[in-house]
Amino acid sequence: MSRSSKISLSLILVVAAALAFAVNWCWENRQTPETRRAARKEVVKALRDAQGDEVANFLTRLASERYFHTWFDDKPPYMHVAWETKIPLDLIGQLAEEAFLRFAGNGEPNSEDVPRLKQIMAFAESFLTNRLSEDTSNALRDRLLDAHFLIGDFDGAIAMLERGMPGHPQEWAKATVAKLRAHRAMDIAAKPGQDAETVKKAKREAIENFVAFGEYMLTPANKDFEDCDPTTGVIYSFEWVAVKNFLRSAVLAREIGDTAKADELTARAKKYVESARKKAKEDKKSFEVFQAEMKTYGL
Repeated sequence: MSRSSKISLSLILVVAAALAFAVNWCWENRQTPETRRAARKEVVKALRDAQGDEVANFLTRLASERYFHTWFDDKPPYMHVAWETKIPLDLIGQLAEEAFLRFAGNGEPNSEDVPRLKQIMAFAESFLTNRLSEDTSNALRDRLLDAHFLIGDFDGAIAMLERGMPGHPQEWAKATVAKLRAHRAMDIAAKPGQDAETVKKAKREAIENFVAFGEYMLTPANKDFEDCDPTTGVIYSFEWVAVKNFLRSAVLAREIGDTAKADELTARAKKYVESARKKAKEDKKSFEVFQAEMKTYGL
């Protein structure tokens, strides 16, 4: 055998040995349904055990760290390799949702959790640029919108809605913008040192927008509406939401001396109170909240 042939054979043997070693290494370190489940359980437990100030950094690390993964199946090319996160991106999105709820409190985050909620919001804004499933992306975006509302960032929430919210019809987005403008106006009215005319103008704006949102809830598009507040577990019917907005507006109208408007809105609300009460009775907690809420309005 010539010298060149020997060199070629040696190279072939070296390459074959390296390839065999690589395949064996991939097999021994392969991902299986069991190893994936174990990794998910480990990550979920670690996140739930994390201190409040560590959660956002934990999520950021999960989303940024990439690992070499291999797995095998019975279809060509049989062996698959990828450079990806420890757990699927969709699961990271679901964990971010869980973190939102952890810091949202009972719909009113406490002072120490507000900065943490803002950190999760910043993470979500960045994370949503990843290739997520439609369901995960829409759910995480919904939680981000909720968070803007919870921290009183109505301008931020309105900006999100005006950019468009996948998974929601345009009419819903428009009505929700009205609700947010109403809350923003209420904030203006409540600020210390405002002159009487500014307060009155802000309350009129709030009335207009609360009523617009209440009217939207009574449209045919919401005939099957039922929404569970993820932070409280209270289940709202479309009638309850409409009643809440009309009564809230009635109180504001009375405060600015518009008795006729207040009486009109109270009458509109009363048309739907019993229907809302009947639906609320289907859930003990929701019924208790409904009854307490109506009691404040003398209903």
